[in-house]
Amino acid sequence: MLECKNLEIKLKNAQRNIEILNVQNKKFSDTINEIHAKMDNLQRDLHTQKEIMRQFEIQKKELVGRLRRELDTVEERFLKIINQNNMVGEDYRMRAAVNFERLLEEKLKCQDLEEQLEIRKMLIA
Repeated sequence: MLECKNLEIKLKNAQRNIEILNVQNKKFSDTINEIHAKMDNLQRDLHTQKEIMRQFEIQKKELVGRLRRELDTVEERFLKIINQNNMVGEDYRMRAAVNFERLLEEKLKCQDLEEQLEIRKMLIA
């Protein structure tokens, strides 16, 4: 009878250990399932972020291309304006040179006329 009681106690202990192991096993299974769910969510988030970054790169390249084309257009316009201004400056310098030559010629004519006038005044006087 004592042996039977010992076996019953061992059986109860074994059953309790089995229950404890089943509870722990269930907790571990739940934890693993939660971790798998989190991992799936993180993988989806990662995929989403990768797609967002890919779209951002595409948009960035398009923007850089558009800005480069605009810069080239602006540069061409400014070069054209600079060339026009250079031509206008050359025209002004040429006119100034021609006008300076005319001024010198007119001064010489004035001096000649003044000398002739002085000579005539001396002859008349």
